[in-house]
Amino acid sequence: MSFTTMQPVSGLYDLQSRSQVSQIVVEHAEFKEFCFRLRRLSQAVKEIDDSCWQQPLRKLRHYRFDQCAAPLGFGNEAIMPRRKLAELKLELEICTDYYPKLKSEVVRLMESLTSLVDADENPLMNEIVNETRGSDLKAVLMKESRHIPLFAEILDAYGITNSIEVLSQQQLRKIETPYDLILCIGSSRWFNEFTFRTPRARNTRVIRFSWLADSDCRTTALFKGWDETRRELESRKKISPSTIISTSITSGVLNMDNQDWLPDEELIPRFDLSLIANRFVNRDAEREEGRYDAVARLFELEGNRGAFLESSDGSRAMVIDLDENSIGMVSRLPTNVITPGMFVLLRGDPDDDAEYIIPIADRLLGNHAVGLREFQRRWKSALRSLTASLGAAKTIAYLRDEGSTIANEINLRNWLSPRSIRTDAQNDFFAIMRVIGMKDIEEKCWTYATQIDSAHRRAGRRIRSELLRQVLEADLSELEKFGEMRFDLEGLGGKPLMALRVVRVSDFTSNVAHHHLNKLFSLEDG
Repeated sequence: MSFTTMQPVSGLYDLQSRSQVSQIVVEHAEFKEFCFRLRRLSQAVKEIDDSCWQQPLRKLRHYRFDQCAAPLGFGNEAIMPRRKLAELKLELEICTDYYPKLKSEVVRLMESLTSLVDADENPLMNEIVNETRGSDLKAVLMKESRHIPLFAEILDAYGITNSIEVLSQQQLRKIETPYDLILCIGSSRWFNEFTFRTPRARNTRVIRFSWLADSDCRTTALFKGWDETRRELESRKKISPSTIISTSITSGVLNMDNQDWLPDEELIPRFDLSLIANRFVNRDAEREEGRYDAVARLFELEGNRGAFLESSDGSRAMVIDLDENSIGMVSRLPTNVITPGMFVLLRGDPDDDAEYIIPIADRLLGNHAVGLREFQRRWKSALRSLTASLGAAKTIAYLRDEGSTIANEINLRNWLSPRSIRTDAQNDFFAIMRVIGMKDIEEKCWTYATQIDSAHRRAGRRIRSELLRQVLEADLSELEKFGEMRFDLEGLGGKPLMALRVVRVSDFTSNVAHHHLNKLFSLEDG
């Protein structure tokens, strides 16, 4: 390692003994009332176990978390537009028609929410303004990248866009020049340990509401064996509380004391991926109609979005990996090895059902594209019809009788997929042609399928090359900051791609219709 690369690293080590970490605890009586009224209603509904409550309570919990995790203002139109507030009232009124005993609790909860939205106070932002006076190099650290564009609008409204930098946790790790001040919004437990154990600022302050459970996340020293440094850290870097009370509305507040906390598992919304995936499951009735399913994993992506990626043997997806050891690497990885923190590439237009590779492959096929695509559609349709008529077991038996050595349910599913072009081995493809009545032209069909396959491979290489060029030229800090980036492929004749950070991957697979694969949707609609 060169001396020039050691300098910023040694500077960060030196900063540890001089940095200060403290908390700013914010009170807001009415928002606290709303938070705990929502808790009470949620607990009451758990005992009822009626699905009619799920949607409105999920929306309310997301609002509560958003307001605890970002200085956006209680009446922010992007978080709680008037239309959404009216919908919530109606949804909850319908619920209370079935459960009138909860009506008074619901009324008080919605009165509290309406009052918050009408007043549109922003107590977290008030503290940011107070704390950043007099600091030269300052930043605000956000838990959720999706909040950053909204917070940028708040900074612009306050006229301080150029004086405060907004960071995501992914950005912070790679920063080498220390700040004078970093403000972390929310509980310190929401942030990676290095935020406090190897700080990137002379002063790091955690701004949180008083009812958020918190603790010192630096329970062990980072550098084992460096006794002197460790003792210095233990003695000088304990989080020291300093309470700042914000102006608040005090009438009608629930009777609570400082022992009332909202733990992370209750406060932080976590999507039930199995429940969401179940909405997309391809049912038996649909398979009987010839809509055979694909095996897929549900990926939770940046911005509360999701997508199904095919996860059967041989399935791959294009990713960008910004890990320190592979910065800017663009590659096709097996779906089952993609992990949180990587960026998957999907169609930039979620309403477009076409695969991003097809327009480029068709351009390479030239005048033959239309005819070859029609051939591909015809043999797929014939195989689907046969499978729907005979069932999978009999179809597989016929394929084996005609010379296929690998015909089984998984491979039949792959051959039925619109995304597969041909089999790897010629004998398996010939078996398909024979069972669908195309034996006389099986050689010609193999040639056609090979032409399409070759065009797709060439298109894939061109896309990867173009993406790599754009990634190398792009400001990757923006990708890390916002968790998404758009890449245009107009020069290749293709449609745009969107890179989105993987947040979570389902530990189960689902059988879904092929048209659901690689298509973005909002998890909040689930």
